[in-house]
Amino acid sequence: MVNNKILIAGMHRSGTSLSANLLRESGLFIGDDLMNGGFDNKNGHFEDYEFVNLQEKDLRRKGFESTGLKNIENFNFEFDNQSKALIKEIIKKRETHDVWGWKDPRSTLYLLAWKKIIPDLKVIAIYRDYDEVVNSLDRRYWYKIKNKVNYDSFRRFIHKLIYPVNSQYLKYNHYKAWSVYNESILKFKELYPQDIVIYNLPIFINNYNANIDNINEKFRIKLNHFNVDKIFESDTIKHKKDNGIKFFSEKRLKNITGKLNHSADK
Repeated sequence: MVNNKILIAGMHRSGTSLSANLLRESGLFIGDDLMNGGFDNKNGHFEDYEFVNLQEKDLRRKGFESTGLKNIENFNFEFDNQSKALIKEIIKKRETHDVWGWKDPRSTLYLLAWKKIIPDLKVIAIYRDYDEVVNSLDRRYWYKIKNKVNYDSFRRFIHKLIYPVNSQYLKYNHYKAWSVYNESILKFKELYPQDIVIYNLPIFINNYNANIDNINEKFRIKLNHFNVDKIFESDTIKHKKDNGIKFFSEKRLKNITGKLNHSADK
């Protein structure tokens, strides 16, 4: 049996949940135990708990936050031996599927590590404008404060007080994380150009079935066409540029965007 493996990569809040949902509808098996939806992804995150738990624990053992959003620059992400043993078990469970894959933004940090473990791995990478990603993360932070999501009354009060300053601090880290995640995608493209497709989120959605044809041809798989309108609500994606002061190099952000646009599949 041909056993095709697809990793759906992309920075947090880049539309990877929507993309994973569409690919699932097109016939890509992405797991049985998927993370439920929430206020930030009403239809679901489409992340298999086995992959999420694996990568969160690996990040924590390395001294990082489990989100993979802070202090991640200049680090070579490799799995430790404990994670490698679990990965073997996870892969074995999915060997009965012709085409299977997974989505977890943290996997983007480990792209080259995953490729070492799964030499025939293919990647569908989704990217989104850096301001839209960072503003989406900021809206999520404010929503959690406002609606007491994972905040008790005291913590909520403190975070309301510090929000103006803490919001800027988090934005700085999130712009940096956007750079690291998307540079990881570009590095994979440089090393394995035949094993990755890169799409800007609106282009991936608006030309979905044509893109499926492109993916099928490049990866030699058979995903199905699907009517995007059945699950996608256009107002779920906010298009908001950040015109405020950036405490992170916009030159670097624009340079990465230019490389992504140049490397992207049309």
